[in-house]
Amino acid sequence: HDDHENTTEGQVWSFITEAEGSPQSCPGIPTVTYEGQVYNTVLIGDQCWLKENLNVGSMINGTEEMTDNSVIEKYCYDDNPANCDEYGGLYQWNEIMQYTTTPGVQGICPEGWYIPTDDEWKILEGTVDSQYPVGDPIWNTTGFRGFNVGLNLKSTTGWYGGGNGSGLYGYEVLP
Repeated sequence: HDDHENTTEGQVWSFITEAEGSPQSCPGIPTVTYEGQVYNTVLIGDQCWLKENLNVGSMINGTEEMTDNSVIEKYCYDDNPANCDEYGGLYQWNEIMQYTTTPGVQGICPEGWYIPTDDEWKILEGTVDSQYPVGDPIWNTTGFRGFNVGLNLKSTTGWYGGGNGSGLYGYEVLP
């Protein structure tokens, strides 16, 4: 609507300005060094995220179960350590959480970081989706939700069948 309270209906348009679309590291925390690896940070809205997948722990064979043994255990896709180097480690939920059910626990994260809660994921989704803002009821559903949150967070290369993302926020989720 305009300043004279005139309204009209039409196709919904969305855009992002260059400043918003340019990935920014978290203020005062451009990188985090953990277990000998350097992880970049990215600021999305008011939230600070690690840009890369964690790759910590000792690799175990994909046929083995992870156990509560005070050792962080990880799988590497296809049991190939090079896949952990490229894509990060793969973890069972209990291992990620370090065998607790407390939301927002540090789990396998570096000191000062923690596993995001579902509410924090909802804020991330609402921040990057062009149709449904933070707080929209769509984020309380399960399964596929939102309009283009996945597209906006996916990397611009590597996805099967042309399913690449836009990488607008620098988060660059890998396939």
